[in-house]
Amino acid sequence: MSVDDVGGDVDQVQLIPRPPRREQLGLIRRLLRTPQTVLDELNASYGPICELGGGPLRLAVVGSPTLVHELLMQPNDRFRADTPLSPFPFVVGKHTMIASDGDEHRRRRGAVQHAFGRRRLNRWIPMIVERTDAAIDALVTTDLQHAPTDLYPVGRRMLIEIVVRALFGERLVDRTAEIDANFARSQRYLSSPLYRQIPHPIPFTLRARVRRDRDALDALIDSAIADSRAQGPAGRGG
Repeated sequence: MSVDDVGGDVDQVQLIPRPPRREQLGLIRRLLRTPQTVLDELNASYGPICELGGGPLRLAVVGSPTLVHELLMQPNDRFRADTPLSPFPFVVGKHTMIASDGDEHRRRRGAVQHAFGRRRLNRWIPMIVERTDAAIDALVTTDLQHAPTDLYPVGRRMLIEIVVRALFGERLVDRTAEIDANFARSQRYLSSPLYRQIPHPIPFTLRARVRRDRDALDALIDSAIADSRAQGPAGRGG
């Protein structure tokens, strides 16, 4: 909270309550594993808002549904995505739209907005329905009646195939499993504890493998874009 948030009167600034430092590391680790239990504990002990961490690694935990609703209703320009500790530029590129703010974000969004207009999206609907039906049929025809099935990887693979077909037509469909595997590792990295996301050049680590996957995906997509441009509109999917 800054002085500006309370109209500039320093006497009115209220510090956010925080647990003792000796307990915070354990709370943060548990918050990343079983957040609901920790949120309930923090709400009971410190109220709907509390602070964890210190220095540039501070984090405000908002546990009140009412306050979360108010927070999510704030305009986009009240939030920052391009922060020094954000892992997104490393995973999706330094010039990504989702990790930019202000005029830079509006410029990047405007550059791709036409590609995702309503008419174009409507043209993808039959393909989306067809691939969803195919994924369901594949599940039904396999012998899954007597064993639990994790639908998450099925849904993720289906989603990636739909995106590949929409953006590149049939050109990269046979590489869907490869793309899925590369994204799965990046997703694990984004979900990993903060200490594993600290920038470093150490080889044979999760970060190094994600960097290798990113390079492979860049090369694959660059090649597909070059091929699409060479073929012209008649050879493009979507």
